[in-house]
Amino acid sequence: MKKWQGMVGGGVLLAVLATSGVPAFAQQAGEPVKLFSINVTGGAGAAAYTPLLEDLEHRGPESFAVDANGTVYLLDTIDAQVEVIDSKGKSKLTVKLPTDKEFSDIELGANGAFYVLSDIGEVLEYKNGALAGAHKIPYDAEKMDVLGLFRSGSDVVVRYLDGTEYVLATKSKAAGQAGFQGKRVANGIEFAKGADTLQVAYEHQPAGTQLLTKTAAGEQLVLENEAIEGQSLYVETKVGFYKNGKLAGTALALPTNDRYATKVPNKFVYAASNGKVYQMVNGETSVDIYELPKAAGKQSRLTSGFVQKIQGEEKVEAQGIITPDAVNLYGRATAYDRAIGITGYVWTFYTANRTPTTSTTTSPDFLVSAANGSSQQGIPYTWGGFDSLDTSSSKANWANYAAGLSIGKYAGNVHTSGHNYISSTVGLDCSGFISAVYGFSYKFSTGMLQSDVNTPFRTTTYGALQPGDIANDAGSHVWMFISRKTDSAGNLVGYFTREATVSGTGDKAKYYSRTTAEAQAYVPMTLK
Repeated sequence: MKKWQGMVGGGVLLAVLATSGVPAFAQQAGEPVKLFSINVTGGAGAAAYTPLLEDLEHRGPESFAVDANGTVYLLDTIDAQVEVIDSKGKSKLTVKLPTDKEFSDIELGANGAFYVLSDIGEVLEYKNGALAGAHKIPYDAEKMDVLGLFRSGSDVVVRYLDGTEYVLATKSKAAGQAGFQGKRVANGIEFAKGADTLQVAYEHQPAGTQLLTKTAAGEQLVLENEAIEGQSLYVETKVGFYKNGKLAGTALALPTNDRYATKVPNKFVYAASNGKVYQMVNGETSVDIYELPKAAGKQSRLTSGFVQKIQGEEKVEAQGIITPDAVNLYGRATAYDRAIGITGYVWTFYTANRTPTTSTTTSPDFLVSAANGSSQQGIPYTWGGFDSLDTSSSKANWANYAAGLSIGKYAGNVHTSGHNYISSTVGLDCSGFISAVYGFSYKFSTGMLQSDVNTPFRTTTYGALQPGDIANDAGSHVWMFISRKTDSAGNLVGYFTREATVSGTGDKAKYYSRTTAEAQAYVPMTLK
């Protein structure tokens, strides 16, 4: 949905790679097979990424689905469109989506219909490429309780943290997944429906367990995510094939911790109605579609040596030198409270402060059509900005965000390509937000937060994170940890955060959440 410039890629829009294998793997029977690639040139017939810039989260398509004929439906979040691509990699159709909200998931209905889920409690239904309906769904913005779109029998449903699902066709909630109640047991997650049971075994932390399609042969497919939290975070994703409640086979996904050039998508593994399993990989210059083969029994890369390497030991790093002029440091509890203050800050928007569309400026999405005199919450995202309740991008000219607005500065700027901070705008970017809440006297970049001699942070483990600590991806993005996000069955599905971001609807400092899979890119950090 975001108006990005400087897209990566070029050349032919779609490249069919019938003979190319998986990187770092020999091309042998039983291994994932790359079916085709979609270049990220942007526009119709292609996908789009955000620019690859320091301190800008690199993002791409957030979800995909595949029908029984192998047709791929790609949710191109950045260009606000769905690309329909046949099994040979040929573009069939581009369906434009509304740009006043961001869409995070896609699912297929009957007869070529598809559904897209926005992050503000709405599902849009499309048939033959045209909008056919809009569904308002139950949604708790504070709990961020929606997990995504799924097929449950013949229905398309929205699933929630509390273990329920909302059936779009009947506009009603139902308990469980396809009638199965999930719960945490000693060695995994158990689903039960009357006398029928199915147990998904985990040796480590369950991180998302979802019933998918059931094949004509009677195999129930289950999406399985297993997390190891340590100095780094690793999530293994697979689809299990269960017959009569017993595991019969596994389609093991390619690792997501180091293969994705963008943030890991919301949905990157999909099971089609015929039982075939696919993976979408956002590579450096293309979105690659793989078919994942089914292998007999349980499959995993989580060897004991690998697990020990991820878990590691928490190490207290050297204190370094923190000079008084660099950091006016607040403690973690104060920083946490200041983050609440910035994300909850209520201010009045005037059209004189609306950011114009120019070669260097673009308005944050929530202010594009905001009414004059309207009340707004959260300081807007501004590329390179450091304007908060008591910090400023230009101390000589204004003292804080409100003061900048009062002298005619524009509220926010999400244009990022070809320039640094634009002095006609006020607001915060991701590292500006963390710098402000911790009381830095100047803005640290994400790289400085990680390794600068003056950084007050050291690495820790994910299990040791406390509210107010941070998770940092040097050169890309940083967020404040609030709490762990778990569902009713005990799956660790993500982390609640406060951050300044252009992800999701509302380009601003806000309360947000990150999936466990996408958090793999971030280093957990706490004060020295």
